[in-house]
Amino acid sequence: MNLWIKGFALSVLSASLLACGPQPLSEEEKALVSALKTEQQRVTQDITNAEAKSDQYSGGLLKGLIDMRLEVLRTNKALIDQRIHAIEARAPVTLQVINYAPDTALVTELEQNIANANEELKAARAEASLYSGGLIQALKLSAVATQEQTLAMLNQRLLVARYGLAAPQNSKVDGAATPVVASASTPVEANATLPAGEGPFGLQMGLGRDIVEKMTGKTLTQIPGEPNRYRVDTLPKTHNEFESYVLKFSSAHGLCSIMAIGRDISADSFGIAVKSRFSELEEGLSSLYGRPEKTDLLIPGSIWKDPVDWMMAIRKEERILASSWESSVSAPLKNDLKQIFLMANATSTDKGYLKLEYAFSNYELCDQEIKQKKSDAL
Repeated sequence: MNLWIKGFALSVLSASLLACGPQPLSEEEKALVSALKTEQQRVTQDITNAEAKSDQYSGGLLKGLIDMRLEVLRTNKALIDQRIHAIEARAPVTLQVINYAPDTALVTELEQNIANANEELKAARAEASLYSGGLIQALKLSAVATQEQTLAMLNQRLLVARYGLAAPQNSKVDGAATPVVASASTPVEANATLPAGEGPFGLQMGLGRDIVEKMTGKTLTQIPGEPNRYRVDTLPKTHNEFESYVLKFSSAHGLCSIMAIGRDISADSFGIAVKSRFSELEEGLSSLYGRPEKTDLLIPGSIWKDPVDWMMAIRKEERILASSWESSVSAPLKNDLKQIFLMANATSTDKGYLKLEYAFSNYELCDQEIKQKKSDAL
C-alpha cells in the first residue's frame, strides 16, 4: 500500500472516530457546565467542612445532625458530577436525571428562602458563641446544625429548579435500592433518624419538635385544642408499659414535658394487678431518682371505701395512688428534670393503666409563655 493510500485510510478512520465520539459542546452547554462546576466547588467545600465537624464527635445528637446534612450534600455533589459528565461525554447516568423546564418563579422563591435561612443561621451561630459548654451550648449547636441541614435541603431544591436535576430517594424493592425521582417543588427528606439523647425515653430538655421528629422518624400529631401538646406512639427509647406519649413544647424553650400513657392492665375489682405494676415501675424509677413521696389515700366521704371497691374509687378519682420525685438543691434530679409523677388510673372496674410524666426545669417558662399567648389573644 503506497503512502497516499495509507494517508487516505488514516484520514477516513480519524473522521469515523470523530463522528462516533462526543460532539463539541454548544455555547449554551459550555455555560451550563461552567455554572455546574462552580456549584460543584461550593458543595465540595461544604462536604469538607461538614466532615471535619463530624470527626469532632464520636456520637450523639449533634453528630447525627451533621451526618444527615452530609448525606444531603453528598447526594447534591453526585447529581452535579453526573450531570456534568452527561453533558461533556454524552454518557448515561446511574442516578435518574430528568430535564425540567427552568422554573424561574421557583428559583426566585428558593433564593429568597435561602437568604432568610442564611440570616437565621447567622443568628443561631451568634447565639451559640455566647456559651462555652454545657447543655445550653449543646442545644444551641444543635440548632445551628439543624439550620445548616435546612440550607442543604433548600440548595438541593434549587439545583432541581435551576439545572433540571431531580434528587433520588432510595426505596427498597425486593431488597434492592431503586432510585425514585422527587418532584422539583418537593424537598427530599433524609431517611436516617437521629440518635437517642440521654434523658427519659431518649429525649432531653429544650429539643425542638423538628428534632424529635428526626429522632423518632415519626410526625408528631397535634392534640386538638392544645397547640403546644403533641402525641406520638414511639420515642427514641421505649418502655413496654407504655403505648403512647404526649410531648409539650414551647416555641422559645423547646421540649418541657413528656407524658407516657400506659397500656391497659386487666385487673379485678381489688386492683391487684394495677397495684403490682405500679410498684414495679416505682421501684425502677427509685433506682434512678431515689425514693419518692408516695400518696395512697381515699378521699374523705367516698362511698367506694371497701377493698373490693378499689378500682371503682380510682376510676371515680376518689382514690389516689401516686408517687412523685421533686428536684431540690440538696438532691437535684438528673437530666435537667424538675419533677417526675407516676399515677394509677382506671377506665373501668376491670381495666386500669399507669401514667408517667416528666417535667423539665424549663416547665414553668413554657407555662408562662403559653399563658402570655392566651392573654395576648384577649
